[in-house]
Amino acid sequence: MNPSSHGPWRIEDRFFVFVIVAMSVVIATLGARLWEVGHPRPHTLLKALAVGAAVPQLRGTDAAGTEVTLDFGSVAKPTVLYAFTPQCGWCLQNMANMKALMAADSGRFRFVGVALNSQGLAAYLATHNLRFDLVLQDLPPGTATGLHFVATPDMLVVSQTGRVMADWRGAIARNNGQDVAERFFGVHLPGLPTGIAGGTTSVPARQ
Repeated sequence: MNPSSHGPWRIEDRFFVFVIVAMSVVIATLGARLWEVGHPRPHTLLKALAVGAAVPQLRGTDAAGTEVTLDFGSVAKPTVLYAFTPQCGWCLQNMANMKALMAADSGRFRFVGVALNSQGLAAYLATHNLRFDLVLQDLPPGTATGLHFVATPDMLVVSQTGRVMADWRGAIARNNGQDVAERFFGVHLPGLPTGIAGGTTSVPARQ
């Protein structure tokens, strides 16, 4: 008697059941992923940092490759940290806002560009004429995540004592803190060409 062709569970039957179960698992997993795409869950790291939260000194290298430590108390004014990447499409759309902020500033803030990806950075800065007071790159592992810099652009204002004063996640737009940013910095901003963007904002209650 051939065991593969007799009995309640032939090898062919077992293989068929295995294939059916495996396909069911794949279909269920794919369906769950498709549902998540249509119903995205908010990620805690995409949320703005709370006003008053402590921000540690930042270490990295500047645009010339020199190791630097960013001490927020080394200057007598708040520091604006602007996280971006040269490949970020939303950063390009938000560039007019940043240029407007830096052009209108009369020395009240220090602007520090935080490049989360340094590939093509020098050409990017030169092409778009971005004149940060300092560009910081090559952050140690975990630094960007600790600041919730997981998507760009992000703009974080830190006091001389290393505390969050305001935080904008995503491009500044009419539906993402543009009016608040204009009051905070005292400058009119162009917003976005599309007018809308996704993100979150954290500023003092009085703002």
